[in-house]
Amino acid sequence: MRDSQGTTRMKLLVEANGRVSDGRIESSSGDELLDNTALHAMKTCRFKPAISEGHAVAQWTLLTYVWTIENPDQRPGRP
Repeated sequence: MRDSQGTTRMKLLVEANGRVSDGRIESSSGDELLDNTALHAMKTCRFKPAISEGHAVAQWTLLTYVWTIENPDQRPGRP
């Protein structure tokens, strides 16, 4: 995982209360640990729910999480 990078695309079921009740990987980053970590992290988040006829409702949504390795030597302000 240390040198892994990639993009994980997930399908999440966001409930009316903003919590994720279900999720699945739609497109893998190529690293199962990164994918599972992204999915687990999104399940701990709260989202703004979809609105239908003035009421919050559950709805599936797609979310993309991009994993990148930052090189400390390339940070702004570094000589």
